[in-house]
Amino acid sequence: MVTLACKLKLPNSDPSLEVTSLLFEPLSNSLALMHSDSSILLTSSPSLFSPSLSFSFPHQTLIPPNSTSACFLRLLPNPNSTDGRVLFVVAGPHNGGSSILLRFWILGKNQRFAKARVNCTQKSLDCGHRLGVVVDLSHGFSVKLSGSVNVFALHSISARKIWVFAAKTVGDADDGLGVNLMKCAIIDCTMPICSITVSFGFLLLGENNGVRVFPLRPLVKGRPSRQRELARRREHYQSGGLNGDVLKTGELHLQNEMIQTTNGSNDLSSTSVTYSKHGISDRNGKIAGLEGTSEIFANGYTIKTEVHRVSEKTRTLKLRQDACEGGSCFIAFKSLEVQSPQPMTVALLSLKAVSIHALSSKKFLVLDSAGDLHLLILYNVLGSEINGHMKHFNHTMKVQMLAVLPDISMRTQIVWVSDGYHSVHIISVSDMDIPINENGKADGIEKPIQISAIQAIFASEKIQDIALLAANAILILGQGTMYAYAVS
Repeated sequence: MVTLACKLKLPNSDPSLEVTSLLFEPLSNSLALMHSDSSILLTSSPSLFSPSLSFSFPHQTLIPPNSTSACFLRLLPNPNSTDGRVLFVVAGPHNGGSSILLRFWILGKNQRFAKARVNCTQKSLDCGHRLGVVVDLSHGFSVKLSGSVNVFALHSISARKIWVFAAKTVGDADDGLGVNLMKCAIIDCTMPICSITVSFGFLLLGENNGVRVFPLRPLVKGRPSRQRELARRREHYQSGGLNGDVLKTGELHLQNEMIQTTNGSNDLSSTSVTYSKHGISDRNGKIAGLEGTSEIFANGYTIKTEVHRVSEKTRTLKLRQDACEGGSCFIAFKSLEVQSPQPMTVALLSLKAVSIHALSSKKFLVLDSAGDLHLLILYNVLGSEINGHMKHFNHTMKVQMLAVLPDISMRTQIVWVSDGYHSVHIISVSDMDIPINENGKADGIEKPIQISAIQAIFASEKIQDIALLAANAILILGQGTMYAYAVS
């Protein structure tokens, strides 16, 4: 096995500033260097990495302070598209920390990042600020961003909330590319959150003693507006039959030309809607329905109605972290895997899921606060129903940081781990499948995960951060210097 290594000359910046962490987006070769003054140097180049380890930083964008968290986001027009754009999102305090300022940079076809024009019309989002989008959410001491494809999440520790956003490009390169931003869901945090990850259609929250998983689809779709829900109920009502003076279809009852919801959601449980020649209206007189003419029978009368189209707008979904709404589930670390002289319950509750990385679409690598690795496997992902299983890695080194590129085609995957001091180890992981019985549950008999050490890299400086360039290449940030290694 051959290892190539070189010391990199950092892009031109203030020599008094230190690079504290790295972010790398492998599909566009975009690199973000976080500085000690909370500024960020953003660069992208098609020749950022080559087998000869030749690096160049021709296009640089300096993002001024204050920046407390950042993430890369890929914007794809449809699931099968390969012509996407890379969006870089930065969060920082605004107005003394009482709100959050989001700033956006989009990567153009000329491989340069430029300030993105952002459109949003929802309350609590102000796009009119000259610097970016002001979010009516307390910043406090710090916030955390995590992004994937078309979706990113913002966690405010002080406000104890997670906001889920969707973004898509509008316009074209000639007229000026813009971004439409929509707030889709708000999660009220009822327990401490140690890490947050958005990947492969899931929102994963690292908590005490395990990981909580939300499917993104219900969060992004939100919930229909009241008018749209009333129209859906009206269609359901029209498809039913007549039962004396009362026509009953599911949750709705029609009597004397009045519809009253009896078992709806919190927003609809007290809503009274009246049927008239204009369609169905709520207590505010707003019309809901679909275009066309229909007939309904009530108390022996035939009523012809002209109904109007329902708005397609959806409202922001609101739910609790510990509720089962949205199809979420919690997968705990196994108590028998905790090695501690303390009582088992105390040792187990002290474990925190501090980092989560995707291996494939349904497999995730979890690092706990004790430096141990766990494999999270999701299965029975049918609609909004999720089940999962956690397996423990048998290893002796206490891991402080890890990096992996997800690959859905490989049964054996390469993982880079570091002890946070002077070494980075390359390991291969295989036999990660678990047997599922006929009831869709994990069988009690499991094969141990096969781990093989491939190689170790030792650095002369204490390691601050690592970022993968490819499955066989890595960037290592030392004390003010950066090194690149490739294994072949």
